[in-house]
Amino acid sequence: MKNGEKPKEGNPNRPRSKNNPNGVRKDPPYDYKKYEQNRKEEPTKYTNYMKIIAKKIRKLLNIPKGQYDIRVCAVLVLIVKIRRKLDYRSLSGYFKENSDEAKRCELRRLYGKSRLQQIVAEIDANVLQKIIVWIANTDANKEIHIDSSGFGLKIYTEWKHAKYGKMSVHKYIKLHLIRARGGRILACSITEGEESDSPQLRELLKQIPDYTGDDDVYFLGDAAYNGKENCKAIKKSGRIPIITPKKGQSPKGFNAWSDMLRFLANHLCTYYGILRRQNNIENTFSSLKARFGTMVSTKSLKTQTIDLLGMAICFNIIH
Repeated sequence: MKNGEKPKEGNPNRPRSKNNPNGVRKDPPYDYKKYEQNRKEEPTKYTNYMKIIAKKIRKLLNIPKGQYDIRVCAVLVLIVKIRRKLDYRSLSGYFKENSDEAKRCELRRLYGKSRLQQIVAEIDANVLQKIIVWIANTDANKEIHIDSSGFGLKIYTEWKHAKYGKMSVHKYIKLHLIRARGGRILACSITEGEESDSPQLRELLKQIPDYTGDDDVYFLGDAAYNGKENCKAIKKSGRIPIITPKKGQSPKGFNAWSDMLRFLANHLCTYYGILRRQNNIENTFSSLKARFGTMVSTKSLKTQTIDLLGMAICFNIIH
């Protein structure tokens, strides 16, 4: 600020929080040294995890140690594709220029675009989901959050649109995920964009281990997941449901859903103090899209699912 200048005044009509009436920003300082250190260590993390993931796949699929199997190669190729943000044509050229990366993916020969696409399309999505849970297994005993976000699809119906990069149809698919408070993804599933969020909670809970500790561990979600069946499933997993309530709800009977509403009525500030941590899951979606893109270029739901599960694996590796 130059000498003699008055400080700029904020908009007096902008609504202020009751906890911060003067609008003073209290953002924590960003640790750029730690960011630079993590960025430099990233290639080493990928190299180490590629070997560990290859061993884990052999264990899951009962493949003897040292035996060549195209299913192991497929997952490793997918990780390289997602990490480098390459299409299959560029991926084929990348392996030709980087023979060490091809050896790391256990490729016995260099394949063209069509063969690489075929190899990745044959991956079993259940194997990828087990790898996601396995990488983040130590975070399963912490507080967890659930939410969903959309990823766009690149669809062309006319040649001129494909030629000039103009999308003819705007569609999207949904990525539903459970995230640990530490930041890693514990489980995820992919559905069509119009499908409901609520049933996915019960499906995702089946992928992660139940909590058996003595401390209270909360399961946070927004109003889309508010329901008796969901609360019952959360309580069965050993966690306490803390979900955004809907207007006009009141406890009826004795079940997990009613217990949650009674806790809300008796401890309003505590309930919303815990629930506000649910917003941290938006950081995961933001990081995921900033790092690996907001669009999926494959056509079928199966291959779109494989791509998004690959993103989740890469995200867990670097976090």
